[in-house]
This record gives sequence, C-alpha cells and structure tokens, in this order.
Amino acid sequence: MLDLSRERRSCSWPYDPEELQFLEIINESQSNGLPTLILSDVLTEASERHSEDMGRYGFFAHETIASSYFPVDSKPWERMALSGYDAFMAENLIAGYKTAEEAFEGWRASPGHEANMLNSNQCVIGIACIYVPSSYYRWYWTTDFGSEVDPTSHTPGEAPPSERKVLAERPAPGRAVEARDADQEGVENGSMRGNGVWKQKTRNEGKNITG
Repeated sequence: MLDLSRERRSCSWPYDPEELQFLEIINESQSNGLPTLILSDVLTEASERHSEDMGRYGFFAHETIASSYFPVDSKPWERMALSGYDAFMAENLIAGYKTAEEAFEGWRASPGHEANMLNSNQCVIGIACIYVPSSYYRWYWTTDFGSEVDPTSHTPGEAPPSERKVLAERPAPGRAVEARDADQEGVENGSMRGNGVWKQKTRNEGKNITG
C-alpha cells in the first residue's frame, strides 16, 4: 500500500511493508522449481502509476482510461516500456483488498490470475498497492511480471546492481491520492497475459474485484 510517510531513497524504490509481504507470500507459494521472483523498480513504477490512475480517475481495467502518466488506451506492455522495461509477461489487477494476503488469495482463487503468478518464464515483479480513500474501491493493487532481470532489479533491502533512473516522487507525507471524475462503468474482468486478455466472470461483493 502507498506509504505517505517516507521520502524517496536514491538506491531503490521505497516499498511498503504490505508490498514486501506480497513478494514474500508469492515466493513462499512457488513450488516445482519455479524461480524466486525479485523486485524490479521500473516495473513497480508502471504498477504504481496504473494503480494510482485507476483510483484517481475511477476506472478498473488493464487499458489506461485516463492518466497522469500514460497515454489513454495504453496497454500493460506499453506502460512498462514507457517506464523503461521491455520484457513484459503478465499483469494482475485487484481492488478493494487492503492486505497482501487478501490480494494474493483473491488472485489465487482465479485460474487465470494464479497462472500468471506461477509462470516459470518470469523472474521479476513490480508490486504496488495505492490507497485512494475517496474512490469506490479505496485499495488498488497492480502486479506486473517480467521475463528479464533489468538494472533496477534487486531483492528486498538490496540496492539495484547499477544506478537506476530517477523516479518521480510519491505523494508527500499526509497527502492521499485524490479521486477525480469517478465513473464505475466499463470494468473489464480478466488477467492480462501477453497481448491478449483472459476473460472470466468475477464476483463484485463488498467492493472487491479482480482483473
């Protein structure tokens, strides 16, 4: 979840405890020789900005409907490329879940989203949970997966292997992301893998939804 109390660090993205907890949970769930996922700061930039856009502009979709960062209609691999990463594998979205464990269980209950998390061809992950208190779902999770270790990749607490690019600051302490022009129509279900969308029906109960 977005932590509003910290300043930008020069060595790596300032991950929230829930985001790091998600990484621990997904790696503990891996079996059958699947590689351990490590963090990619550029993938997390793409993930965080998409989560922020969804909460701020009132949509829930893999395509960018409105944005402070990306062109309208941007697909996950386009957002990743614009953030500096070109080896897209998959994207999972979920909203309405506060904790890493809840988000993980929500995705694991969906075959398509679970398949994304268990893909043996991917080795890095971007993780972001943004809290938008005035929005419909309030919590917006995005995880982006990639197949190549990039210069901003690292394990938790470790600096990237080379100097990463300077990333935009998160909101200053005490400032939450504000929702704008909320519109709850056009929700698209399904995980995103490659250049297609895996479709499934989802249950929107208690303002929780997967995508």
